[in-house]
Amino acid sequence: MKQQFLVTLGAIALSGAALAGPTDNSLVLGTTQQPTQLDPYVNNQAISAEVNSWLFAGLTYFDQNGNVQVDLAAEVPSEKNGGVKLTKNAAGDVTAQTIRWNLKPGLKWSDGRPITTEDFRYAYEVFGDERLPVASRDNYPKTFKVIDANSFELTYDPPYLFATVVQGLVQNFVPPAHIIKPLWERAKGLVAGKSKEQQIEIIQKEFLAAPFFTSRQGPVVTSGPFKFSKWQRDQSWTLVRNTNYWNNNPTSVNRIVYRFFQKTDTLQVNVLAGQVDATSSVGLTASATTVQTLKAAAKGTYSVYTPKAALWEHWDINQFDETVPEVADLQLQDKRTRQALIYALDRETSARDLRGGTA
Repeated sequence: MKQQFLVTLGAIALSGAALAGPTDNSLVLGTTQQPTQLDPYVNNQAISAEVNSWLFAGLTYFDQNGNVQVDLAAEVPSEKNGGVKLTKNAAGDVTAQTIRWNLKPGLKWSDGRPITTEDFRYAYEVFGDERLPVASRDNYPKTFKVIDANSFELTYDPPYLFATVVQGLVQNFVPPAHIIKPLWERAKGLVAGKSKEQQIEIIQKEFLAAPFFTSRQGPVVTSGPFKFSKWQRDQSWTLVRNTNYWNNNPTSVNRIVYRFFQKTDTLQVNVLAGQVDATSSVGLTASATTVQTLKAAAKGTYSVYTPKAALWEHWDINQFDETVPEVADLQLQDKRTRQALIYALDRETSARDLRGGTA
C-alpha cells in the first residue's frame, strides 16, 4: 500500500488509539467538507482529491518524507535508466522531452480487468478534448505514443521540468477505458453536426453525468487501494479495500469511513470524544487556540501534529501601477518601500500567535 496511507494532509492531523473504528480494522476520518461529486477531472475540491487518492492509483506518488515512489509504474523514468529523452536545438537548449512509462506487470482494476496502456491512451484522448471542461490542462503532453500493452511515451513541448513527479490528467486518476469508452463514443456520436455550445452541453449531460462520475453512485471501478462502498448524504462516505490492488495488504486498514461535520467546532468535539480516529485534509486548522486545546485534552489518548506539506503561507503587497491612487500614495511601486514593509514583519511572533508555533 502507499506509504502516505495513514498520513492525513490537513493543517492539523490527529491519530488516536482507534477509539472510533470497530473491530474490523477500519479508519474513521472527520472532515468539514462533503464532495459535491468525485469526478477528479472537473472537480478540484480538496476533499474530492483526497478521497480519490484512495480510489485511483497514479504512476507515482510522494511518500510521507516527500520522496517519489512508484505506484502503477515499474520505475521512475530518468535519463540514467533511459526513461527520459531530451530534444535540444543548435544552441544546446532543451526544447522538448519524452518520458517513457513502463507499467508493473499484472495490474488490475477493482473489477479484475487488466490495467494497460489503453487506459492511459484513452484518458489522453478524452481529457485533451477542449469540449470537456477539465479543471486544468496546464503542462498537458503534446503527444502520446503507444509502445506496447504496458509501455507508452509522453512528449512535452515545451519541456515540463516536473513531468516524472507531478501527476497530471494522463498520469493520475486515470479512469478505466472499458467503462468510459462506450460513454465517450456515444457522446461523440450525439454531437455530430451540432454547434460548439451544443456539443459542450451534450458532452456534459451524456458523459460527465454518467454514473461513473457522480458522487451519488460513486466510481464503479477503481485502481487504488480502496473502492467505493456506500454514501449517506450529509453523514458519511464508506470505502472498502480493493483486493485487486497490486500492493494489497489484508492486515492493514480494511475500511475507511469519512464522517461529515458541517462545523469545525462539531468536528473538534467529536475528536475530543474519541468518535473519529483522525482528521482529513479539510478539517481542523492549526490555529494557536485549537492546537493548545487539543494538546491539553490529549492525555495520551491521541497525538496532535502538523504534517509537512507544500503550503506557502505569505503576505502579498499589491503593486499594480502608479495609476491606482492607493499605490501612488503609499509609494508601493518603489521597490524600497516594499522591501521595508517585508523587513518590518515580525515573523517569529506571527508564527507563534497566528499558527500556534507550528509554522
